[in-house]
Order: sequence, then C-alpha cells, then structure tokens
Amino acid sequence: MGTSVLWLRLFIILFGLLASCSQCRKSDMFQNTLGHIKPHTSPEIQAKAAKDVAERLLGKEISQLFIMLLDTNLGPIGKDTFEITKNHLGEIEIRGTSGVAITWGLHYYLKNYCNVHISWDGMQISLPKILPEVRVKITSNDRFRYYQNVCTAGYSSVWWQWDHWEKNIDWMALNGINLALAFTAQEAIWQRLYQELNLTKNEIDEQFGGPAFLPWTRMGNIRGFGGPLSSNWHNRTMHLQHQILQRMRNLGITPVLPAFAGHVPRAFARLFPNANMTKINSWNKFKDKYCCPYLLEPTDPLFRIVGEKFLQMYINEFGTDHIYNCDTFNENEPSNSELTYLRNVGHSVFSAMNAIDSKAIWLMQAWLFVHDITFWTKPRVRSFLTSVPTRPFEARNMNRSTMVGTGLTPEGINQNYVIYELMNEMAYRHEPVDLDAWFENYATRRYGAWNEYTVATWQYLGRTVYNFMGTQRIRGHYVITRRPSLNISPWIWYNRENFYYMWNVFLKARYGRGNSTLYRHDVVDVTRQALQLMADDIYIHMLDCYKKKNITAFQSSANALLELFDDLESILATGNNFLLGNWLAQAKGMAIENDERQSYEYNARNQITLWGPNGEIRDYANKQWSGVIADYFKPRWEFFLKALTKSLVQNTKLNITEINDRIFHEIEQPFTFSVKFYPIEAKGNTIDIAMKIISKWYIDKTSSSMMQRC
Repeated sequence: MGTSVLWLRLFIILFGLLASCSQCRKSDMFQNTLGHIKPHTSPEIQAKAAKDVAERLLGKEISQLFIMLLDTNLGPIGKDTFEITKNHLGEIEIRGTSGVAITWGLHYYLKNYCNVHISWDGMQISLPKILPEVRVKITSNDRFRYYQNVCTAGYSSVWWQWDHWEKNIDWMALNGINLALAFTAQEAIWQRLYQELNLTKNEIDEQFGGPAFLPWTRMGNIRGFGGPLSSNWHNRTMHLQHQILQRMRNLGITPVLPAFAGHVPRAFARLFPNANMTKINSWNKFKDKYCCPYLLEPTDPLFRIVGEKFLQMYINEFGTDHIYNCDTFNENEPSNSELTYLRNVGHSVFSAMNAIDSKAIWLMQAWLFVHDITFWTKPRVRSFLTSVPTRPFEARNMNRSTMVGTGLTPEGINQNYVIYELMNEMAYRHEPVDLDAWFENYATRRYGAWNEYTVATWQYLGRTVYNFMGTQRIRGHYVITRRPSLNISPWIWYNRENFYYMWNVFLKARYGRGNSTLYRHDVVDVTRQALQLMADDIYIHMLDCYKKKNITAFQSSANALLELFDDLESILATGNNFLLGNWLAQAKGMAIENDERQSYEYNARNQITLWGPNGEIRDYANKQWSGVIADYFKPRWEFFLKALTKSLVQNTKLNITEINDRIFHEIEQPFTFSVKFYPIEAKGNTIDIAMKIISKWYIDKTSSSMMQRC
C-alpha cells in the first residue's frame, strides 16, 4: 500500500512474430514461430532443479514426500502443464512439462491443499501431518508468463547478491514464471566493446551510470550519474549473471537478454567523426553533464556494426535463449517523426540481432506508446512495429489477436504483494474470481488460520484500496512524502473514515494472530497507511488555518503533523521490511573498498530521495522506511512549518524559492551524502506500538483533538 513504486507497464511486444495467420494450420503455428523459445536443459536437470526448490523451501526431510517428474508430452504443445496425484506411499507426485511447470505445481498444491503462503514479505509454511489427497491437472492459458521491468534492476534488485537472487528465481518458478529479464552485467560486455573501439577509461566512465541508475543509462535517458563503475562491480556482476542464467535455464525459465538499442557514448563523435548521430534530448531536465548521449542513425553502417559486435560478445560469454530486449525510445521522443525513419530504426535494431542470431525475437516494452501518446499516432506506431519481418503464430481466442502471454512488470517490487498473488493465478484460471472468497482464502493462508477480523479487513481492502477503477495517475499524492508546499492536493479513491475503522478491526486479530510474522508485517503496513491518510487530513486543516491567519490553530496542526512523523517512524522501526538500514547495508555489501562503499551508499540514498544531482525526479522512488521518515521527510516539513509560522507571526510574504533552496542544501542533499548508520534489525513490539498509535489518533483521538478549529 504505497511503500514502493508501483507502476504496471501495460504490455510488452514480441517482434519477429507479429502477424496473425488465419490462413495457416493452427497445429503448425506455434512451432513455426515460438517453438524454439523453450527450455533447452535436459529433463533430468530440470526435474532436479525443481526438487532443489522444494528442498530449499520445505527442508530436506519434508521435501522427500514430493516426487518431481518431467514429462514433455503431458500437455498441449507450447503450454506448460502440471499434474498432481497422491500415490499409495502417501507421497505427492508432481509431473510437469518443464522444471517451471513442476515447481508451479508444487506451489499450487501447497497453496490450495495445505494452506501455505509464499510471498516477498515472508512465508507461512505449516503442513498437515498427513498430506491431503489430490488429483488435479492444470494447463496454462498461454505460452508465456513474463516477469520484471527494465527499471526493477534499479529500484529493487540492484544490490542483490546470490542468496537473494536464488530466492527470487525460486519465487519465479513457484509462480509459473517462464520468461524473465536477465540484465545483470551487461555493462561488463559494453566495457569490452568500448575498449575494443578505443574509448578511453574516462570516456567509458562518463557513459556508465552508478549501479542504482543503470536502467536509465541503458535506455539512453542519462549517462554517468552515480558512476563510475569499478572493476569489482564488473567482476561481481559477471559471476552473478552466470549463476542467474544457469539457475533460470536449469528450471526451464527463458532469460531475456539485452541487445543494442542505438544509444552510444559521446566519445563516438571523436572516434567516428563521419558517423551520422543525433544528440538525445534532455530527460527530466538533467543537465548536459549527465544527459544526452547520442543515438546512431539507423541507416548508418556503424549501427549494425556496434549492434552485432555487442550481441556476439554477449552470446560468447553467456550463451543465448534467442529472445532479447532493448528500448530505443523509452521516454525519449524521436527526433524525427517521419514514418520512414521510425521504420528504419526498428529494422536496424532487429537486423543487428538477426545477423548474429537467426532465431532472434525482440521483446520491447510498449510503455513509450502510453507515455507519449501525442507523438505515437497510429501510423507511427504501425511503421515502427511493422519494421520487423513478421511470421505467423498461434493467438488467443480473439480473432487476429497477437497475445502470447501475460505477466507482471512492476518498476519496484516488495510492496502490495496481494496484487501479484492474484495476477499470477490468472495464468491458469478460466473463470472470473469471486473476490470476497479469494481474499478470505488469502487472509487465511497468509496468517495460517481463519480469523474473522483479518478476513473482514482483507475483503474490505479488496473492495476499496485495491479496487481503483479510474484513469488518474494515483502515485505519490501523499503529504508525508511530498516536498512541502502550499499546493498539495491529497486525493484517494476510497473513504478515509472507513479505512480507519478497518484499521481498528484488523488490530483486533492480535489475540489470535499476534504471533504471525506476516500479521505483524501487515500491522506495520496498515498502520503506516492510516498515518499517511491522517497526515493528509492534518495538512488540509493546517492549510485552512494558515490561509485564515489563525496562528494558534495553525501551530496546533503543525505540531500534530510533526508528532505524527514521530509515530510513523516508531511503527516502521518495528518491521524488518521497513528499514532504511537494510537497503544501505545491501548497497555497501557490494563494495570492497571504502571509496566504492561510499559511492554505492550515495547511489542508494539518492535514488530514493533526490533521484538526480539536483532533484530532477525528486521523491519518485521514495520509500516509507524507518530512517527516511526521521532524517528526510520530517526535517523537510519541520523546516517548512517554521517558515510558515514565521510568516504568520511577522506578517511577511512567504519566499518559496528561498525555502526550497534551503531545504535542498540543508536537508535533501546532505541526506544523500551522509554516511550515518541505520539499524538493520527491527526494534520495539509492533503490536504494542500500533495499539498506542491507534488509541492516540483514532480511538481516543488525543492527538487529533489537539488541533484547534480555524
């Protein structure tokens, strides 16, 4: 509920097969187009990899009760299938068409027959002594279940080492994900190519962004910010990528690898003075030092040369599964709107892939068409998309449909897990879901037992918070995480008072579910959300008092807001998943030298606050974490409120420009350069602190009642 960026990219596109083919025989369609995008690891290795997931999840002894068998002929061609039965020995036999299918079947059984819950937030695994009887066969609706977003590698997984990646890949397989981005370490390959092309070390350093900003360097949005990258970074990520790819392939997950999108360093102007290149426009007002690499013209021979060299080097190092991603115009409007130019760009990108890999498929985000809907008219979209040679493929039920799968593409993970839980089930469900029943089951599994209060809360959340039906951009309309201003317009699509009521209902479950780790996690999250909404209420009242120049009433509201920040900090500090210290520790854990350690800490701090040297995308990736509240969000508001009080007392005009400048130089920027240590372990009792907070702000309303009428 708002603890991280949640922005679902609408869909992805697979080039190299974009054609409907009603004239073709359906039995041949799949094999003629996507038949080669499949696991190439032996059945024995895939079954063993699935068994290893079970052992990591359940422990060696219990995992022996699950027999994993791979049978490629179990279901229709191109659609993963699993079958689960209980044999005469009391063991659960899971057959599947791939390692992913088997692991997916394991999760299906644990979830639907054993009341198990597996999520990013934690796990609830308590199996019955006798495993339940089962006889079920499930086939996926489509060929692919896709996962990840190009930005996830910056916002969430940038600091992951192997233990975290291993859990993430296990989660993919358990949820049937069989197509996923694998972008780690591509800069190491680019460095090899740049060195071969005679770029200097300084020129390479000016191109690569820091670890937390690599996704936007890859897409040509920025260059150099947060860098340079160390040899240690390249060595670590190279080793890590080999581990990631081996595990994904062993499980039957197809990794999506990077390809050349056309962006090149500024140094290309020195090295290739006759090459036809265009300087990319500034993205989000980044200044020249950190913006605007070049885009090679698609008709320039250098485009193909660079694209082919990179892909050949990459395949030589990591192998290939024939599917690649690159995004030429991510939030960068093309400099040329001519249909021929757009067609040439798409053609050149794919041709560079196809020259090295004749089986290449180009996977591309469709976000550019949504982000800049004015530029991307139907004729321009058509020119760009049809620039790639088309082949027939099997479609979904809709006539001439080009849909080959479903998936999840959040920019940032580790938040709002319930959305992803439900979405993953859509890969095999055929009928609409009874959401009240689904949320009841979700609450029961998540906390290990049915409880009237947790069920009522989740059903309420499903009908309100998780049921937004509008078209507005709803991200970030929260007072506590916005830079202080007199012009904030708090807005939500559900009733605040009803949410406060359900907050109280949820806490009544503490007697039955108080020992559940996931219940405590959710108590932190729901309490955090309630305080966030109350801050909006206080702000509106405070603004009214300021406009009416009621100093006493304004001051009481200002004090209440600052007190709320303290309570928010205290509840967040009780949850291990809500600590700034963990994010910073992961970043510093990737370094081996002090300078590198400081650079990574700056990357980690800047991304979740200023997002740029001067706040170019300020607070876009903000996190409501303990540490960020106390040392970033609260100090900004404290400074701003003092300025408002001074203007009221002295009856002077507010100088917003000066205030913002001082907030930047005295609070925001210093936070990004700070090396203050933050705890990596939770402190305090979640339930006790939540009860004090709800008593104070809702039940007794001792703090909110302190605010005087204007």
